Amino acid sequence: MMRTLRRPLLLLLPAPALTSAACGTERAHAGASADRAELDARARYMQSAIELIRVTEVDGPVVRLSAERATVDRETLRRAVESAHPATDTELDALLPEQTAPASPVERGDLPPVGDGAPNNSVPEGASG
Repeated sequence: MMRTLRRPLLLLLPAPALTSAACGTERAHAGASADRAELDARARYMQSAIELIRVTEVDGPVVRLSAERATVDRETLRRAVESAHPATDTELDALLPEQTAPASPVERGDLPPVGDGAPNNSVPEGASG
């Protein structure tokens, strides 16, 4: 019985090592790029074709695009990547709401007008609580 238990354990032990081998290994400025075999293995793990994966080292922000294959074609993704850029001041002005400073502090209904300024947590007469 002990021998039958060891065999399944030996088969299960390498699985976590294989699944974690492709995770977290990339480092910025780490030197040599991953070879084709490693990229193929990662692509299979991600259930993607290696031809659809582009790897490059860049300074600054990183943009990642993904889509369902059935809904977006490669040309659409290519155009999206080529047009990706940090927003200009004009684009930010069009997207973000106007910045306004409040004229006065927000009036809170639970602060009493007199006393120590602690919130009024009393329950009105007849209310359940």
